[in-house]
Amino acid sequence: MEHPSRLGRALGALAGLVLFVGVYLGLVLVPPDAVQGQVQRIMYLHVPSIVTAYLAFTVTCVASVLYLWKRDLAYDAAAVSSAEIGVVLTGVTLATGCIWGKATWGVWWTWDARLTLTAILFTIYVGYLMLRAFAEEPQAAARYGAVLAILGFLDIPMNHMAVQWWRTLHQPSSILRPGGPSMDPLMLGTLVVNLVGLVLLYTYLLLKRRRGRLVGGDRGGLDRGHAGLRGGDDRPRGISDPPRSATTRGGGGADRAGAGGGKKEAMKGKRAKYLIAGVIILGALAGLVYSGMKESMVYFYTPSELTEKAEALRGKALRIGGMVEEGSVRWDAQQLLLTFALTDGRSTVRVRHRGTAPDLFKEGAGAVVEGTWAPEGYLRSSTIMAKHSEEYKAPKNPETLEAKKSLFKSLLKEEKPKP
Repeated sequence: MEHPSRLGRALGALAGLVLFVGVYLGLVLVPPDAVQGQVQRIMYLHVPSIVTAYLAFTVTCVASVLYLWKRDLAYDAAAVSSAEIGVVLTGVTLATGCIWGKATWGVWWTWDARLTLTAILFTIYVGYLMLRAFAEEPQAAARYGAVLAILGFLDIPMNHMAVQWWRTLHQPSSILRPGGPSMDPLMLGTLVVNLVGLVLLYTYLLLKRRRGRLVGGDRGGLDRGHAGLRGGDDRPRGISDPPRSATTRGGGGADRAGAGGGKKEAMKGKRAKYLIAGVIILGALAGLVYSGMKESMVYFYTPSELTEKAEALRGKALRIGGMVEEGSVRWDAQQLLLTFALTDGRSTVRVRHRGTAPDLFKEGAGAVVEGTWAPEGYLRSSTIMAKHSEEYKAPKNPETLEAKKSLFKSLLKEEKPKP
């Protein structure tokens, strides 16, 4: 028992060390993005969190398949433990994404395909944990939970491909893309360090949680449940019932019949609870999918599409996405009126907005505008969301970059620090 504990402590210490280095790199040494500024540093937590969550749910799916195949409770313990960590990491992803989105896009939340599918993923595995917590029979919880975990895993490839399959406010991938990563090497290296640290932390927590479940008695209770399913009991082999009198044997049949009827009624009640819990979970998922995906499938119209459907869309709430046309931005400080034009290269749509725009809003950059198509032929905007590209570059400051490179070299002991 000492070896796993010693290994776990070493793994936890290594995870803490790597994460400390990653946080120091991300907050101190690596320069901020040239466009987004300091808020871009949240990427070093946001991206590793969702990647590690994907890993956690993949482990849950694989362990669930192995449990349904082998009926070994060690696999079920791994599945539940991994799902718990994955839910926490997905929650961190959603929270950091909201903060990052408000600073860059200008909104805390929008029903973008990537965001919607991440919220669905979170809801599925929260439902998985609720099902496991409310189930009274361990073996039934393991079976039903395994099925839900396998089905929930299908959300992950859809989520990853969402930015390619649908129009989204979320930028495309910056790393897994044709032509290689569109990220500064220092930023990419820091991202990898934080990802490694978070994966090590996940592995440490997984081993700790799984061991706690098996040692804490979950396996014993579940094994007894499986023994019951096989028609046996939890007594050691070779021990038989003591001899009974004729009177006892005579009344035993009625007692067994009554007990059997009671067990059947109890099983029906438990199945009804599972059914009700399943309906609640599926209803919540269905509502989330319907409210989110109906908007995110066609997240916005292009100016050309709006021009073609202008009469049909007149007076309706909609979103328009395109590039802010050069030289079109006008700002009236007295009336707080912002006017500009969105273009897709073929058509142009005029936009009028009361209030200020996000910090990243500028001519020549992408934007998505929510509003109403007015009878006068312009979009009456209620919300402006600024799109940013998948490129992350350091500021073009030679002195700053040289200082950073010199400091990195000194840390790597390639040369002595310069005074």
